[in-house]
Amino acid sequence: MSDIIAVLVFFSAFIIYLLTLWPTIPFHDCGDMVSSAYLLGIAHPTGYPLFSIIGKFWITTIPFGNIAYRMNALSSLFASLTCMMVYFITLKLATNTPSLITRIAPSIVASFVLAFSPTFWQQAIISEKYTLNALFFSLLIFVLLKWQETQSSKIKVQSYLYLFVFILGLSFCHHMQTIFIIPASIFLFITTSIKKFKLQSLKLKIYSSKPKTTPSITRCLLLTVLFLLPLLLYLYLPIRSLAHPWVNWGDPDRISGFLDYITAKGYSHYFEKSSVFDHIKRGVSHWKNHIPNQFLLLFFPSLIGFLLLFLKKRQWGIFFLFILLVNCLHCSHYNIPNVWDYYIPTYTILSISLGFLCATFFSLNKALSIACLVLISLPLYPFSKNLSRNIQARNYSYYDEGMGYLKPLKKDAIFLTKGDICFILWYLHYVENVRPDIFLINGTFLHTYWLMEEIDKHHPELVFNRDIPEKKVSSLELANIRFEKYREIMGSNSATHTIYTPFVDDITSGFPLIPEGFVQRVLDNRISKEKIIELARKAVFDVTPYQGRSKRLVNNVKNSYVKLGVLFSENGYGNDAISSFNKAKELDPNDKEVITNLSKCYYNLAVSFDQKGMVNDAESYYKKAIEVDPNMIDSHYNLGILYYHKKHDTKATIYYWGKVLEIDPKSIKAHENLAVVYYNMGRFKEAEDLCKKLKSFDPNNHLANNMLIAIAQR
Repeated sequence: MSDIIAVLVFFSAFIIYLLTLWPTIPFHDCGDMVSSAYLLGIAHPTGYPLFSIIGKFWITTIPFGNIAYRMNALSSLFASLTCMMVYFITLKLATNTPSLITRIAPSIVASFVLAFSPTFWQQAIISEKYTLNALFFSLLIFVLLKWQETQSSKIKVQSYLYLFVFILGLSFCHHMQTIFIIPASIFLFITTSIKKFKLQSLKLKIYSSKPKTTPSITRCLLLTVLFLLPLLLYLYLPIRSLAHPWVNWGDPDRISGFLDYITAKGYSHYFEKSSVFDHIKRGVSHWKNHIPNQFLLLFFPSLIGFLLLFLKKRQWGIFFLFILLVNCLHCSHYNIPNVWDYYIPTYTILSISLGFLCATFFSLNKALSIACLVLISLPLYPFSKNLSRNIQARNYSYYDEGMGYLKPLKKDAIFLTKGDICFILWYLHYVENVRPDIFLINGTFLHTYWLMEEIDKHHPELVFNRDIPEKKVSSLELANIRFEKYREIMGSNSATHTIYTPFVDDITSGFPLIPEGFVQRVLDNRISKEKIIELARKAVFDVTPYQGRSKRLVNNVKNSYVKLGVLFSENGYGNDAISSFNKAKELDPNDKEVITNLSKCYYNLAVSFDQKGMVNDAESYYKKAIEVDPNMIDSHYNLGILYYHKKHDTKATIYYWGKVLEIDPKSIKAHENLAVVYYNMGRFKEAEDLCKKLKSFDPNNHLANNMLIAIAQR
């Protein structure tokens, strides 16, 4: 019966994950992981050769869905298997209940509480490496449980020990995070072996016979071979690197590059070199602020469950405590944005602890049917709380964003990128064959041999310094090398190639840029202003098919129109600027930046017409500026001057300068001018009131003092 329930747990989790699965490429490293699996390429350090091989087999086997969807589903498979293993682990540990049925319910609770925790659920529906790592982690714990069972039985114990080291070696070919389990495993091996030795010594005294054991040297050699054998999968990295796949991180075909790569030396700068106190403080902060959010109201019950596990099954309590401490120690040092993903072993242990608490509750409660119903319903709480954030079945935002980047590019363009956006572009370009004519250069790797080889292969005509630092240099020096190469590619080749970049920052500083779609086209520094405007007027912005499903993409399009409007405005092309800002305003009528820029454009044109004596045009554009931004003081003020001096309409003058005072009650110019208008009209009382208000915040105002004297003398 327990095995049937385990299968139901697996399929229940798997179906829910499939119903909430991302339909295409998600965020962060997913584009890299999917592309590496599809192309049998080299993913980011440490390469994840096992994931790529399994992923390639899965992609080839599954006949439906796009490639990203299939890989997302693979993560769901790993996550569902992990939930099933958590069920089995809890079933093994919950021996303090009267029957099998009363152990099953707590085991179901443990598996589904983990399944529906926010971080684990998020990872289960995207093509990331953490769910396979979680599966290895749970498998290793289960094998240790089985191994310990055999220590007091007549069954040969070597098989589970051999299986453990083999799975451990296999897990290292995927992600080194399973190293967290090693200190705890050593403790378990030592304490269990001591216990077994005492038992065998007792039997020896009773039966006067020697226990049969495998020679220790032979066993150690076999264990070593079984651990090292899976590690040969790392040879995948240099072998595939020599084939120059499109996704080819690092230089694993060189010995130095290979060693740096599998040890993730490039990420060493993420490890904080702080004091012990700072690391303790950060770890406490994680346990205080983040980990409780994974369980919400179930967090404290899970801690109670861990305490009970520690008291009732001391050996396993210490085993899990070792893992929690090592996990926290690692995460308190590792300063990356998604460090919470590295706490999945902790979430797993706390879920098991909650299941153990439920099992203890069963041993105390006699009304089993009611208790069972209550306990089985516990996972509905995290499910209901985390469902909305993990329903991603219609989320195409990153796919649409990537298409918005690539589609508007000119033919045979060179696209200089950096950061995580490159992973989405890799997937679309190399896997789905979107825009095969363009060439992607990720600036993050401009200091590597493999990228230089790719550039030499596909664009040998590009002019820039291809030298690679032969000696080890600091992260800051590498950043400077990449910075200079990035700028050199743009500066030396923008006259002969169409070059794009998605960024406006220090790298692009000093280069003429034209917004096109979501990116900027980099122009040659020697290009004339007239040519820039000509190209800007031809800029392609048609990303309509991709912006409709995401507010963020609409915002990206709006920002591009704003950038284009600023370009026109700064070069004195007011009408073009107004056209661009109006398009931005159509996308977001309430955007303050758009409103301010559009109003300024109308204002600048109005001033230009005003200076040329084109009064009616000036009046019209001042009013348009006010219509866009009713709080623009300069438009109200200048319109008042226009009506007073050129149209001689004092009523309109009073109205617009009055508006200035509504917006800025302490405007000195508006008080002075309006007082003069009232004085000249013979409306002395209003002029006097304005002068008195003016003196309340500008006591020495010359005009106000003189006018008050003049009014008093009348």
